[in-house]
Amino acid sequence: GGLVGQTSGIPLNIPVDGNSYVSDKSFLPGAYSIGDILAANGYQNELLLGSDATFGGRKYYFEQHGNFNIVDYKSAKKNGWIDEDYKVWWGYEDLKLFEFAKIELSNLAVIGQPFNFNMLTADTHHIGGYPCSECKDLYGDQYSNVIRCSSKHVTELVQWIQEQPWYENTTIVLAGDHTSMDPDWFKDIEESGYNRKCYYAIINSVATPTTQNSRKITTYDLFPTT
Repeated sequence: GGLVGQTSGIPLNIPVDGNSYVSDKSFLPGAYSIGDILAANGYQNELLLGSDATFGGRKYYFEQHGNFNIVDYKSAKKNGWIDEDYKVWWGYEDLKLFEFAKIELSNLAVIGQPFNFNMLTADTHHIGGYPCSECKDLYGDQYSNVIRCSSKHVTELVQWIQEQPWYENTTIVLAGDHTSMDPDWFKDIEESGYNRKCYYAIINSVATPTTQNSRKITTYDLFPTT
């Protein structure tokens, strides 16, 4: 639902459980996504993720709306990036995902077409997240450690992108697809009255925001904004 909202600006309102909607022939017919727009304008679209893309119908949505090249957990085994029997968390951990992202971005950049590269991290998913080999125990709490570690890796990837020759003409959009579903970690924060939101950041934008403070945004707004 978060991915559809961010890329099409519409709610995934369907008469079945969202994760069960896996139409491989007709996924949200009539929806006009950013993938559709960019494909029509000569962009290469790609989705990189460390899990099986068919979960929740993600593969079908992105293939049918923008003809995305899907590089998922199964692709990683075919590419020889991971062993055939390798399986942790949802497929493989984000530590590997960030390194594979550099490979894919470098390949996309040399083709000569503009590209729309998307990647989906998963280490901070509930419950408790996935502590990778680089996670340090700084807080005595696994989820806290995982969130810090993920933030560090995202930062390092952004910094790597900023060092590339194609960065000047590239905009980076960082977005949470939903607030954390971890049942315990946020209890004290919610009881304090703080209204949790999805995280959004746009780096190297060609547009200038009218205000830097108190901007209100929904998941659906990310589609026209991007």
